[in-house]
This record gives sequence, structure tokens and C-alpha cells, in this order.
Amino acid sequence: MQFKNGIKLGAPAAVAGIMVMTLIVLLVRSIGLYPGVLGDEYTYSSMARLMPLSAAYIPDYLYLAIYKSTNLCGRGFMECSKLFNTVFFVAAAPFIYMTARRFCGSRLSVLIVFLSMLGPINSYTAYFMPEPLFFLSFWVGISYFLSLNAQSSLKEWALFGFIMGCSSLVKPHAMFMIPAFCLCIIFFAYKSMSTWLVTGLKSSAVFVVVMLATKFVVSFIIAGTSGLTLFGNFYTSTFESSASSLQRYLDIFSTAPRI
Repeated sequence: MQFKNGIKLGAPAAVAGIMVMTLIVLLVRSIGLYPGVLGDEYTYSSMARLMPLSAAYIPDYLYLAIYKSTNLCGRGFMECSKLFNTVFFVAAAPFIYMTARRFCGSRLSVLIVFLSMLGPINSYTAYFMPEPLFFLSFWVGISYFLSLNAQSSLKEWALFGFIMGCSSLVKPHAMFMIPAFCLCIIFFAYKSMSTWLVTGLKSSAVFVVVMLATKFVVSFIIAGTSGLTLFGNFYTSTFESSASSLQRYLDIFSTAPRI
């Protein structure tokens, strides 16, 4: 990147500048604000600060363990959480750039970073919620995933599983990406080698096993036996209450008008 006065600015320096600017802007905007999503913020704040991790009913154990340190800020725990949020959010910028750089030139990649940092999604930095840390873990995972290919070793796929396992400890929603990643892994192999099915299934299995092992092992270390759950009591009860039985669908089908 070159300005009219002849000064050249490299992409890394531009990304660093965007990160510093975003950090300052978001902190100035957020510090002092009252809770904006009261129900969710109260839930996460209570679990992180006031409850033992083993009693948390949403298994965001890595997030809760990190944000428990906001207790050190006393009455300023909200400001500390916003500082954490902003730092985690801004830290995703290099990984967004590396992801964009695989498909775009450096200037367009810097623009994508700029739009990502100053887009509406940064509103989550003002809330006591796990989205900013999940945002970081997502882009770390995507950036590393796109560096892999069909020839990548099982150790590399295991490392990817570890990264996504940590992401699932920030929000269990990361596990919903497992099918998409597995399909991509198999597709990578399909496009590159004759033994694509065996290689794809083997790499996918290593990824899934390591991801789940990371989730359960770290959960057990942090929360004991209470941590050995996929979605926690909150989401499990929500799924059960919102799901309909097979008999209900049969009843609906039987009362539907015949055509």
C-alpha cells in the first residue's frame, strides 16, 4: 500500500494499525455502558463470577474459567469483561487477514479486516458474553484449516481437532461445524488422490476424536464429572422441550387434509 506522498505501508503494518484503532474505538465506546442483553449477560456473569464451574449449566468452561478472573476487578468486573472482549475480538484480525489472503490480494485482504473489525459484529464486545472469544477461536480454526490439504499428516489434523475442541469449550456451537469440516476433508482427498475415501475418513476420524477428547478432558479437568456433557443442562433441556415425538408427527399427518 502506497500513499500519495510516497510513503509505503505494508499489509502487516496496516493490519496492526487497524487493530490498534479498533481497540481504542471499541473501548471508548463500551466502557461505562450498562448491560444491553440483560438476560444473557446475567447468566454468563453469574456462571463465571459467582458459581463454581462444576455448577455451570452451559458448558462454556474455557470461557468461564478465563472470565472468572474479572472478580479481581471488584465492582469494575463489567469493564474488565469489556476489555477482555475487545482484546480477543481484535486478536482475530491477523487470522482474518491470513484467511482472506488465500483468495484475495493484500489490499483487498486489509479492507476485509477493516470491515470485519468495524462491522456490526463488534457490538458483542460490549456484552458479558462469550461471542468475542468464540469469534477469535473460529478464525484461528478456519485459518489453520485452510492451511491443510489431503497430504497433511494425521498430527496436523489432530492439532486442528485440538483447536476446534478448545473452541467448543468457549461455545458448544462449534460442534455443529463437525459435519461441514468432515465433508471438506473428504472432498480435499477426493480432488487429490485415488485412495480418497480411506484417507478422507481417516483424517476426519482423527479430527473428530481429538476434538471430542479435548472437549471432555479439559471439561473434566475444569469442572469434574459435571463437565462430561455435550451441551449442558440448559441446551439439553431446551432441545428436549422443543423437540416433538414421532407420534406427534404421525398425529399431524393423520389429521392433514387428503388431496
